[in-house]
Amino acid sequence: MNGVQPPGHPRADLCVVAVRPYRAGDIVLCKGGLKDLTKDEDVALREEAAASRESRSTSKAYNGVLGPGRDFSIIRSARKGCSQLLLGPARFVNHDCNANTEFYRLGQTQIAFKALRAIAVNEEVTTYYGDNYFEWGNAECMCATCEERGKG
Repeated sequence: MNGVQPPGHPRADLCVVAVRPYRAGDIVLCKGGLKDLTKDEDVALREEAAASRESRSTSKAYNGVLGPGRDFSIIRSARKGCSQLLLGPARFVNHDCNANTEFYRLGQTQIAFKALRAIAVNEEVTTYYGDNYFEWGNAECMCATCEERGKG
């Protein structure tokens, strides 16, 4: 089991840290459930994301159809062809362009992470969200790796 902790990076809210060492190939269990979105829910969230991006560019306040402070993450299932809610502590596994894990499915409704390299105790567990998660080509990515490379 891993712990959800405040991260060392000042821009992040929460993160998952390893409470034991992991080797490459180990499965990092961090309770996470998946819930398929309906087409209507998917469309509503995409419209909300577009409106949210627009409000950031115009400095207008926008609370979205789900209101402020929503407490879940969304991932896209290429296999199922739909978006899914990522629930539980797994939603706190942050993105990094040089991630130390990858998503690993445990059946239809559970998710874990597979270590891509060794992870030390107290190291943040990260995963790669996708090539265009933070705008086209991840141009708006502010992960630790992009910050270190001067891209963020």
